[in-house]
Amino acid sequence: MKPPSLASALISVAIAAGLVALFTGVRALLHPLLGSHSPLMLYIVAVLIAGFTRGGLCGLIVLIFGGLVGESLFADPQGALLHLTAANLASLAVFWTVALLVLGMSLELARRANEILDRFTVDSRDEPPSVD
Repeated sequence: MKPPSLASALISVAIAAGLVALFTGVRALLHPLLGSHSPLMLYIVAVLIAGFTRGGLCGLIVLIFGGLVGESLFADPQGALLHLTAANLASLAVFWTVALLVLGMSLELARRANEILDRFTVDSRDEPPSVD
């Protein structure tokens, strides 16, 4: 597998940033209901979307920065930028572990989906000649 081009990598970075921002916004809207409960759960969905649509690089970026942003903004003490207590570090480690598993599954799902789509893609050389 060849490495992504610079343009593709930049697109992945931009999409990752957009996903983290989008899911941070959604979590902020839910904050009055959730408080400091489950500060990272929505970022699992962002990792899944990133991995499925753009691949491992995008998924890893969302995984790392989604965890850091979620812990910084929504876990106690709230709003303390990277003020990580032992409990916060444990929470972040669990999140990163679960998110890494989700990323791996999303990459495998994307690979299998592409295989299925390839089976249904008809190559023009395989089509019978048309009779005019």
